[in-house]
Amino acid sequence: MNIALYARNTIANKPELVLEIYQKLKEQNNQLFICESYYNFLKNNFNFNLDVPIICNTEDFLNYKIDLLISLGGDGTLLETLSLIKKLPIPVFGINTGKLGFLTYDFNQNISDAIDLILQKKYSIEKRNLIELILPQHDIGEINYALNEIVIHKKDTGSMLYIEIFIDDQYLTTFFADGVIVSTATGSTAYSLSCGGPILEPGLNAMIITPIASHSLNARPIVISNQHILSFKLYGRNPQYTLSLDSRVYQPNMDFSKESIKVSKLAHQFQLVIPHPFHFFHSLKTKLYWGTDKRF
Repeated sequence: MNIALYARNTIANKPELVLEIYQKLKEQNNQLFICESYYNFLKNNFNFNLDVPIICNTEDFLNYKIDLLISLGGDGTLLETLSLIKKLPIPVFGINTGKLGFLTYDFNQNISDAIDLILQKKYSIEKRNLIELILPQHDIGEINYALNEIVIHKKDTGSMLYIEIFIDDQYLTTFFADGVIVSTATGSTAYSLSCGGPILEPGLNAMIITPIASHSLNARPIVISNQHILSFKLYGRNPQYTLSLDSRVYQPNMDFSKESIKVSKLAHQFQLVIPHPFHFFHSLKTKLYWGTDKRF
């Protein structure tokens, strides 16, 4: 197998972990590739000089025939891999070295166990839905889609927003709030959850519309089919806003009297590796401490 490795440039992702992964793969004649920015970080900060091929861009994933990408870090790190592989059908395996994560998996720093699961093919691949920003197209770039959520949020210096919401051009409601989250089922355990949104099983073909700090007491999250197209128009006393796709933040200029922000399901799906015996309900139980009572 040809396996690529991506991580953020942080001290937590120390070179010892990379060397352990490299050695484990080499024992069974598998090849490790390292993404360029992380390799340079290791080289500049730890005198890292392992002789491995470097992934510099998306085309390299094709040229090197990469079978699987390892994301070393937390959920935020894994979300960044969307910009690396783009729409290539490459499965991503998240090994958690961060904090709370629902897309990455904890091996208590025992990286060998994680690699063994890959080499023994003790994993499944779940195809996760993505949501796409149809409009605006300007100032966004090529990666106009998200795995967790697309968020409209007032700027720090701005006042609260009036957000008109339309489903397939049919008016639904208006939120008076700091913003609104459009979440995938995968993203139901992310920002939407912290704003009071429901938890969805990741395989559901659904989206969640969740208000952020709404000043309207009747504003509640709503779950809808992801076959719809959502539209949003903003107005208010000082309607300055940002638009984020997962962790990527933009400030597009729009004339809401003539156009609107539009969101829909993307045809392409993200391939997430689920190592055995992990599963979504196991993550809920362990990470949210379900079924435990601190009184005992």
